[in-house]
Order: sequence, then C-alpha cells, then structure tokens
Amino acid sequence: MAILGANRHIVVFPSRECGANCPDCIIGRVVRASRESGRASSLPLGALPNLARGIGRNTRVTVEECTHPQFFKLLRGVALAGPREIVLVTNGRLFTRSQSSARAFARSLKAAVGGVPVRVMMSVDAQHAGCIAPGAKGVRALALRAERFRDAFGAVGVKHGFWTRFAAGVTWAGDPAAVRREFGLPTLAAGSYLGATPASPWIDAATYAYLYDSGRVHVSWDGSVHLYFKDFLDGRPAGSILVEPLDRIMRRRPLVAAKRLLRRKPV
Repeated sequence: MAILGANRHIVVFPSRECGANCPDCIIGRVVRASRESGRASSLPLGALPNLARGIGRNTRVTVEECTHPQFFKLLRGVALAGPREIVLVTNGRLFTRSQSSARAFARSLKAAVGGVPVRVMMSVDAQHAGCIAPGAKGVRALALRAERFRDAFGAVGVKHGFWTRFAAGVTWAGDPAAVRREFGLPTLAAGSYLGATPASPWIDAATYAYLYDSGRVHVSWDGSVHLYFKDFLDGRPAGSILVEPLDRIMRRRPLVAAKRLLRRKPV
C-alpha cells in the first residue's frame, strides 16, 4: 500500500452516468467524448486492487456520484484500502425520492465504509434545481430532497453538508439567489457548505480548491488516470488502472509535469 503525502487527493468517477443533465457541467465534454468512443461506462470491480495501491493512510478519496451499478461494493473496496477520509459528492437524486430511500441509502453507505471517516456532500444550486423542474418549483423540490438528505444522514451519524456552485448568468435553471434563500446559505458566489444548519462552517470556492484539490489525481470510469485536472478535461491519461497499479502511474507525475510545460505556448 502506498504511503502518500498529507495533501494527496484521489478523485474517482466510478460511472459516467449522472442523475442530472446540467448544460454547463464541468466534465460534460469528457462524458460526451466517452460515450462517442464506446469506452466502458462503469469502473470494473476487478480494478479495485490496482486502485488501492495508490491509497495510503494520508489519502483523501473523493467519489463523484453513486450511479455505479455496484456502488456499495466499490465503496467497500476503497474503504478497505485504508484512506484517511472518503468524501461522496452527489446530487442526491438517486436516493432522495422518498424519506425511506434516503434512510436506506445512508445506512448502506455507513455499513460499506466501516470505520473509515466519511463525509457526504449534496450539490444544491440553481442548475440542479433546474434539472428537476424550472423556476421556483425546482427550487422547492430540491429543498425537499435536501431535507430528506439531512434527516437520513443525521440519523445514522454521518457527516454531511452541501456543495454549491452558483454559476454567474445561469438563469434558465432558476434564480441562484432563490436557492440561497431557500437553504439559508451565505451569499457567496461558490463554496462548500459543510454542515446541516446555517450556522455551520462555510469554505469559499478558492479556499476549497486550495485545501482539497491540491495535487489531486483523477481516476475515470474507464480506468484511465489523469495526474492533473486539465489533463482529465483534455483527455490526456498517464495510464490505466485496468492494466497497472495506481502508485506506479503516479510516479510519472514529474515526467507529465515536464511535458505540460513543453506544451505551453510562449507568451
């Protein structure tokens, strides 16, 4: 097992499928390219041993969405690798349709991670409200789902909160200010709302990026590994955990960094 630096952050996209369809999703073009290429849509469980080779006791693992067909088995495999923390970022649409489904999901998640610290972040913003329904109706529907989310994870003692990204100029999905009012969120442009009440800590987007995204590695649904976020967006993998361990791929970071510098256009 790799013993990594304190700031090591591995982001896993276990599936390219999502319960929402946000027009300006930051990874939307990656998903579209993957669908057009016919590559695998979900990370095979057989790749978990290679993924685990890159996880150490100082590693934070962020799992983006829970639409993988064997999500809890995948989550259990990540937990058995012994990370410092597991963070799930989700829009919640898969499990907040009812209070009973939210509570069942929360119980299953807690059982899957065992004793590993876990935090669940639900995306609440104008885009995600608009994917449910237009205008105020979508905001109210998202607020109801958030209440189910808070109740379910609060009941099982799992840390939970909200992630918000109030994109400037996005009005098709509803009024961002209305979302802020509905949830009692601080009037900042974007950030991570870490608690379940308005009095809970807020981390603005810039600080969040510095604290949690420093040195992050991205593992995609098809097994490809990207050592920088821009390489992930541009489709420049450094390797694949379908064929080799993650720690071996991460040792290529200095070489990948040098190639990035060579690709920069002179000013």
